[in-house]
Amino acid sequence: MPNDKAVIKSGLGLSHIHLGQTEEQVRSVLGKPDTRIRKLKGSFYYVYNEVGMDFDFGKTAGKLKIIFFYREGSQGHRGADVITDRGIEPGSAGSKVLRLYGKPDKRGGPLSLPNGRYSGEWLSYKEGIQFELGADRNVTVISVCRPT
Repeated sequence: MPNDKAVIKSGLGLSHIHLGQTEEQVRSVLGKPDTRIRKLKGSFYYVYNEVGMDFDFGKTAGKLKIIFFYREGSQGHRGADVITDRGIEPGSAGSKVLRLYGKPDKRGGPLSLPNGRYSGEWLSYKEGIQFELGADRNVTVISVCRPT
């Protein structure tokens, strides 16, 4: 595994940014977010397009619930310079995810939406990690949450 990439651990996040942290703790590492999004019920996001990551605190002054790591160009983000502790990074083949993580506990999609956009297939694991696949069947988003 390349040692220059930050390592994602299922159900935790990164060593320096992990689930359960406050907004202030995330800002102390990454600085001010590019955008804050409050319009989704039950979610409050910090968006960092330049590092390819989003953070959902659930509510203002909440604790970090979900971390999203994006592939280059996904939802306007640069590619996150990360790799999971099993060797998956944004852009990895979906078949590699299945080989290294096994059968997902839940999966859904893919869907072609009425507006012509493609909603990718997703693979979710109880250990606290999910992978969204794009139309090319490669990972577009890795998300980390608490184990279920």
